[in-house]
Amino acid sequence: MNNIRGKLNAVMLPIICSAVLIGLTDMKVSAQKSSSHLFKTDAKAEISLKTDRLDIKLDSETGKRQAILSGNVKASQGPLLLHSDKAIIENQRGQVGNINVRGNVMIVSDNGQQANGDWANYEIGKKYKVKVEKITDYGCFCSLEPGLSTLLHSSEISWTKKNISPKKMFNVGDQIECVITEIDKEKRRVAISHRLTKENPFEQFEKKYPIGTVVEGEVVNKNEYSLFVKIEDLDVDAFLHCNDLTYFNNGEEELSKYKKGDKIKVKVLEIKTSEQKIRVGLRQTQTDPFDWFKDKSKNQTITVKVISTDNKGLIVRPEGCEMDFQIRKAAIAINAADARPSRWTGGEKLDCAIADLDLDKRKVTLSIKLLEEIEKKEALEKYGSEGSGKNLPFSSLSEDLKKKEEKN
Repeated sequence: MNNIRGKLNAVMLPIICSAVLIGLTDMKVSAQKSSSHLFKTDAKAEISLKTDRLDIKLDSETGKRQAILSGNVKASQGPLLLHSDKAIIENQRGQVGNINVRGNVMIVSDNGQQANGDWANYEIGKKYKVKVEKITDYGCFCSLEPGLSTLLHSSEISWTKKNISPKKMFNVGDQIECVITEIDKEKRRVAISHRLTKENPFEQFEKKYPIGTVVEGEVVNKNEYSLFVKIEDLDVDAFLHCNDLTYFNNGEEELSKYKKGDKIKVKVLEIKTSEQKIRVGLRQTQTDPFDWFKDKSKNQTITVKVISTDNKGLIVRPEGCEMDFQIRKAAIAINAADARPSRWTGGEKLDCAIADLDLDKRKVTLSIKLLEEIEKKEALEKYGSEGSGKNLPFSSLSEDLKKKEEKN
């Protein structure tokens, strides 16, 4: 073991001495029985450092120096003794920077009081007060006690504010509650969560508003294809896709009608608590126009009203239904010459047949041509084939004419 006293290195001695002095002077630590003590030492007293290994790194470009003490590190000054597995002391241009002491950290005073920098005194699932020491874009570095620090990742700050900056939530020095979620004794790491100190709002939502419930919400955000709706008193945002806005119009066009602050009533369609997702729909709170077809069948004749026409065909609305459908130009008549949308101007009523009906896929196809084909087939079945002339009115007349010719 290297025993470092007095002169160590012309460059690193001031760094190490200053670091240990800072580490041992006026340091607040926690005893094993959760009581806190303020340990003080004589700043002028000699500092003694012992370690199994000492590495010194120098960055010529930045001027940053780093002393790495590893293996049974011991630092003493006056009545205080610090033990740890590793200590990293940084210095840049004569100024002591970060000091990181890790691995079985323990501070002992001459009266036997001590603070263990280990996770042995902590339990998974319990709440503890931590102090915010440093804030970054990706989270907060927090300490449970001197020598015991860990990262509170931004994803564990809030249940609902996923992309919020930690700087908007906390300040350095804040005392906040966190739950220990994981302890890795081998790697000497601990994971903490602030959001777990509060009840999961998505579980609250599921209890209060089960699937099928109609609730009021406020539009808080929107993108190209969806709205985000805040549900009443709970701080959760539900997802509303444009396809669930209306039965009648194009979803993306309908989306443009809504803005932030709009109040709407929606129906809860899906809740994924584990994924923290809630899906709601607006059209599901309205009568589904496809319900009109529930008692209808393929090839059935219905009456429709012509709403408008264009060169592609007719836009029609079945009597008693609130939804419009298109009859394509090719489905207007058997005779191509009669398949002209311009034959109608709008407002007329006509009969057509249901060519295709799939309620699951919400698909309905209407055809006037199909109705003509059905009527023609029924006529042929009733009066016989066109070739035989059976039961047709002109059949008996032709037979009479033939008999007269034979007599003559």
